[in-house]
Amino acid sequence: MTLKEMMSQRHVVKKYTDQDLSPEAQQEVSKRIDDLNQKFNLSMSLKVNDDNGLSSLAKHFMSKNATNYIILASKQKSDEADEALGYAAADLMLYVQSIGLNSWFIGGTYNHKLGQAEHLVVRSIVVIGHGQTSGAPHRSKSLSDVSDYQQKSYPEWYKQGIEAALLAPTAMNRQKFHFAFNDGKPKLTVAPGSFAMIERGLLKYHFELGSGRHLNE
Repeated sequence: MTLKEMMSQRHVVKKYTDQDLSPEAQQEVSKRIDDLNQKFNLSMSLKVNDDNGLSSLAKHFMSKNATNYIILASKQKSDEADEALGYAAADLMLYVQSIGLNSWFIGGTYNHKLGQAEHLVVRSIVVIGHGQTSGAPHRSKSLSDVSDYQQKSYPEWYKQGIEAALLAPTAMNRQKFHFAFNDGKPKLTVAPGSFAMIERGLLKYHFELGSGRHLNE
């Protein structure tokens, strides 16, 4: 299946089996990370069989066997880097889904000491592995809640892009964003917050994959 088809298959999975990632899976994910690091000037990395990724709260009350994860990091904190990290995270989650793994985007309850030794800015992590289940669809807002879409006024690709964006992870699944269509160009606005630009990257990736069009700034 294509990454576009993976959007409807990927759901949050917080509990995993103790099955190790195969050497082939580790190699494939690492290669994908390296390509994205080079493309966006990021410093992401894969950690395997490591239980230091989550906060104590998340370890004890939210997860199980969440010992494989991708650190979403850059050398410097900036809006540009945050957006790129969100964009890359969306790609990685759909990619790992395509090779038979599950994922969990964690924006807050990760170990905030990650990356300190390397002097990196860590903004989030993505847990990956063999889920105990495949997860379930999250509750989603409607098109009218998050956009100005009108069936008779706007093209079908615009609708498809918004529907794809509604499948993207956002902080606490609040989906506090809005799409507007002006002079044939879609525009995305995300509610202010510490993870706003990361969410923008996640949403932008999904919109572009779903619509087949670039999201204009």
